[in-house]
Amino acid sequence: MRIERKLYNRSSIKSKSSKEIDLRSELSTILFGGDGLLPHAKKVLIRKFRLDANDKKTKCTCFDDGTNEGSTECQFCLGEGFFWDEEWAECFSTYVGADGGLASKDKFLKPGNINAAYKVFYFDHTIVVRYIDKIVEVKLDTEGQPVVPYVRDSIYKPQTVKENRADYGRLEFLEIFCVEKDAIRKKY
Repeated sequence: MRIERKLYNRSSIKSKSSKEIDLRSELSTILFGGDGLLPHAKKVLIRKFRLDANDKKTKCTCFDDGTNEGSTECQFCLGEGFFWDEEWAECFSTYVGADGGLASKDKFLKPGNINAAYKVFYFDHTIVVRYIDKIVEVKLDTEGQPVVPYVRDSIYKPQTVKENRADYGRLEFLEIFCVEKDAIRKKY
C-alpha cells in the first residue's frame, strides 16, 4: 500500500518545483491517525507553573524558605512548593540514548560513567511547554485511556525544549528532551 504524503502549501514561493513535506500534517497523522493509519498518541498532563508579575514561580503557602521546598503533604501543590495548573495534551514519546536508550537503561556502569538516556516527547505545534513546566505521565489502561481516578505515574522536567521549524520559520512541532534518571516515579 502506497501512502501519499500531504505537501506544504508553497503558493507564496516563486519556484513551482519546490515540494516539501508538511511536517505538521505528518505528526498529526502519527498522533491522531488518518490515511488508514492508527493513532499513536498518548495522553499526558502538562504541569504549568503560575508566574507572578516578575516571572517568578508563585510560592505555595507550604513553601519553606529555609529548605526551599514545599510540604509533601500539601493538598494544593503536592510537594512542588509552587502553585500550578495542569492541562491535558497528546504526544508521542520514546527513549533515546547514546548507548541504546531503553535496552541498556538498567545496565551496571563502571565508576565515573553515566547513563545519559533521555525520554523524548513530541508535541503538536499548538502545545506550549516551558523549561519551568513539567510533563506528567498518567497511568493508562490497556486501551490507552487514563485510569479513573487519575494516577500520576512519572513526572519529567524538560531539559531541552526544541522548536522544530521548517523553511521560513514555520513552527512544525515541539521536541522535549527529559533526562530519564531525573524522573520522579510514583511508588505503588
